[in-house]
Amino acid sequence: MILIGIFTSKMCYLTKIIPYGTKTMKIISSSRQFGNLIKRTRKLHHLTQKELAAASGTGVRFVQELEKGKMTCELDKALKVAAMLGIRLEARLPMQHPYSVAAPYAEQ
Repeated sequence: MILIGIFTSKMCYLTKIIPYGTKTMKIISSSRQFGNLIKRTRKLHHLTQKELAAASGTGVRFVQELEKGKMTCELDKALKVAAMLGIRLEARLPMQHPYSVAAPYAEQ
């Protein structure tokens, strides 16, 4: 299990990533670390970049850039690649103050 921390000036978001067969927990704080996770998991599945691109509906260049940690990769495509590799992402919302009037993250 790997935790991704996304920090803004007022809030902290944690995203849990669970790659296939992984039981350790780490914090990923950069696109480069996420790219390394994608690359390691792809290799665990014995897939080439071309095979992963075809299976996830993206291009080979996108997979290459994602694995190198390009910060401007499209999130939707990155999620498709991660899902194809069996990586599950889970977001946890920040704790709410007990006296808050309304939860700002209410599901719609």
